[in-house]
Amino acid sequence: MKIGIQELIVIVIVAMIFIGPDKLPEYARTAGKWLRQLRSYTDTATKEVKEITEPLKEMTEPLKEITDPLNAIKKDITDSVSDVTKSIDSIGKAPSKTEQAKKAAADEEVVELEEVAQPAAEQSADAAAAIDAIGTAADAPAAEDKKEATV
Repeated sequence: MKIGIQELIVIVIVAMIFIGPDKLPEYARTAGKWLRQLRSYTDTATKEVKEITEPLKEMTEPLKEITDPLNAIKKDITDSVSDVTKSIDSIGKAPSKTEQAKKAAADEEVVELEEVAQPAAEQSADAAAAIDAIGTAADAPAAEDKKEATV
C-alpha cells in the first residue's frame, strides 16, 4: 500500500485537528521510530525465510530433473489411453462430420499419390524397356562374333 501526496495531506490535517499542532512533531517522531523498527523486523524475517528456502530450492531442482521425463511419459500414456478409449467408444457409432472430413482428406491424398505414382511407373517401365533394348543390341554383335569364331 502506497500513500500519495493527497492522502498524506489528509492525514496531517486530521492529526493536527485531533492531536494538536504542539504535540504533532512528537507523535511523528514516535511513528517514524515504529515504522523503522517494523521495517527492520520485516527485513530480518525476509532474510531468514530466504535462508531457509534456498537449500530447499537446491534440493528440489534435481527432483524436477528426474520427474520431468516421467511426467512426459505419463502424458504420452494418458494421450494414448484417451485415443484408445475414443476408438473403443466410437465402435458401432456413425462417424462425426469432422471424422468424415478427415477421412475424405486422407482419401484425396491417396488418390493424388496414385496419380503421381502412375507416370513414374510408366517411366520406369519405359526405362526398363530401353535397358532391355540396349542389352539386346549389345548381345547381337557378340553373338555374331561367336558364330564366326566357330565357323
